[in-house]
Amino acid sequence: MRFWLEWDRGTMNARDLEVKFTSYASYIASREWARECSMLPVLVCVAPDIAQERRVQRVAQARLTPTPGAVLWATTEVLLNEHGPLASIWLQG
Repeated sequence: MRFWLEWDRGTMNARDLEVKFTSYASYIASREWARECSMLPVLVCVAPDIAQERRVQRVAQARLTPTPGAVLWATTEVLLNEHGPLASIWLQG
């Protein structure tokens, strides 16, 4: 499985996140990623806390919804550390 990992440290506000996810949407639309593989990688985001996870989800959904094939999985650092990456800790947005 291929994925892009965003390890969010909680330092970005909603405006910064909008710029970041708009860049992802542009990159996905350009199909530049298809040079390396035929399937669009999943965007995996790990946030430091629930508030930032929700902020990431909200902004990503707004910026990536018009982008066909874009998939986001998000969780918190605490859940990842406590349960591991294969547990049912991922919110799909």
